[in-house]
Amino acid sequence: MRFFLHMFQNSAQKAFTKNLQDGERIVHVFRSHPMKHAVAGFIIALFVLVPLFFLVPLVALGDIGFFILLACFALAVFLALREIYIWRLHAFLLTNWRIVDHDQYGIFGRTVSECRFDKIQDVRYTKKGILSTFLGLGNVVIQTAGSDVSIELDLVQEPEHVQKLIAAAQETFARGDKVDDMRPADFLGYVRGMKMKEKKW
Repeated sequence: MRFFLHMFQNSAQKAFTKNLQDGERIVHVFRSHPMKHAVAGFIIALFVLVPLFFLVPLVALGDIGFFILLACFALAVFLALREIYIWRLHAFLLTNWRIVDHDQYGIFGRTVSECRFDKIQDVRYTKKGILSTFLGLGNVVIQTAGSDVSIELDLVQEPEHVQKLIAAAQETFARGDKVDDMRPADFLGYVRGMKMKEKKW
């Protein structure tokens, strides 16, 4: 399993850096919460638990039962690796110049969108449902200037913080400072400053 995780990490790194321009660097990567894959996880669990529940009848079938058992486990492993692969490559990239949105659909389907900081018109987040609110999950939507097309990252952890981090990078870029010089502590300081303003209100 560690081999596959390392392979997926390398695949994600290659996919992310492939679209970078000269002098562009990745500052931060945002991913959807694993809860987004809960339905797929439930299906994978069924492929494991159901054969175990019928283990005695399957063993009684001999080679056919063993084949069914092996096929279910193999399919479960394949689906699990597929979901991990999609999760690794489905991400928001915050670079020193722009936002790059990698949407991964299945193993071979991928859509890449981008928005420069000076083209960002609005950044908002939404939380819907009791479960999403309880877990602190939501969608972050970036609206670009002069376009009806928006960039969205769904079911991200603490979307309000993601919104503020993007705003911090946008302000830094507007001042002419280097976004890639902003360390995680700088982002954290910005978020804390926003929280202090919220408390004053």
